Amino acid sequence: MNHASLYHRASAVQRRDAKQIFEEFYDVMQWRRDGGDKIIDVGSGSGNVLMENIYPLFPPNFDEVMSTDCSEKMVEFARKNYGETERAIFEVLDIACKEIPEHLNGRFDHVLSFYCLHWVQDQRLALENMNKLLRVDGGDILLAFLATNPIYDVYLTLAEREKWRCYMKDTMKFISPLHLSDDPGAEFKKLLEETGYEDIAVQIREEVFIYEGTQK
Repeated sequence: MNHASLYHRASAVQRRDAKQIFEEFYDVMQWRRDGGDKIIDVGSGSGNVLMENIYPLFPPNFDEVMSTDCSEKMVEFARKNYGETERAIFEVLDIACKEIPEHLNGRFDHVLSFYCLHWVQDQRLALENMNKLLRVDGGDILLAFLATNPIYDVYLTLAEREKWRCYMKDTMKFISPLHLSDDPGAEFKKLLEETGYEDIAVQIREEVFIYEGTQK
């Protein structure tokens, strides 16, 4: 996760799912009639999912898109590779920060986030901050992330074994907060309601991705 160029090459799942979800929900998003939409993507990583798979699908007259990540290295990589893209801005942002930077408050019409939120342990704070990013008279958010994954069970198993225990002391930092939930959909919907969102739709989907070889 900390090696931007490696993540850039190994994000086939994110590419497929982000594009699929964005295309599916495009027509229900509140696109401005006058154009001029301002969009922020939370957790853009190396920037390829947003800039190569989602950016081409934006309305032609949108105003700006901001690519953000909590990792300075990721943002630097994205800026280096996509910095010349028209109407694109790159900025470091930790969505679980105590205070959203003043210049971002109420700035955006749309908040996007793909394969990021399962890395955030304080999802309540993240959702509160996303709400602050939206303009005061409305807007929408579109999120896709892992509620659960078999790899999390591998982490938990290793953490219990004597041979690996000393290397797995921070295991829970890398497991989705919803992984052990009996009903992750209902739990996340409740969290959205409690953090001020309306017109909420939450779907839990079982997806499979087949990698084309061990290198990928």
